[in-house]
Amino acid sequence: MVYFVDIDGTIVRHGTNDLLPGALEWLQGLCAAGSTIVFTTRRGDEFLGHPIYSDAGLQSLLNSLYIKGVRWHDVVKNIGSPRVLVNDEECRVIQRETNQAWEGGFDERGENSIFLPLPLVRGGLLSDGH
Repeated sequence: MVYFVDIDGTIVRHGTNDLLPGALEWLQGLCAAGSTIVFTTRRGDEFLGHPIYSDAGLQSLLNSLYIKGVRWHDVVKNIGSPRVLVNDEECRVIQRETNQAWEGGFDERGENSIFLPLPLVRGGLLSDGH
């Protein structure tokens, strides 16, 4: 599976590089299962000189994760929220509260996710009729 993972408020406490409880274990579980991780963040160019949100702050976090065994495919910077995934096959969503701890560890089967079947997306609940 491919996981697009937001950074701030999702794996680290918003405004810091402090990992949320259970986030490291969850990310390590993704890696152990052979999943692809793509980090997404608003961090980047507009925060030049900021100790956390700048490229230097982001690199510090990524270095720390790498040392702890977390591997990722890519990092997409300079993008705000909300984020919408458009896909032609199965999609899953894991909606989390800001700064919510990762309880229960890694869930390879996606039991803590919401499955979005294509009929629901194409003409059902997620369609605005256009």
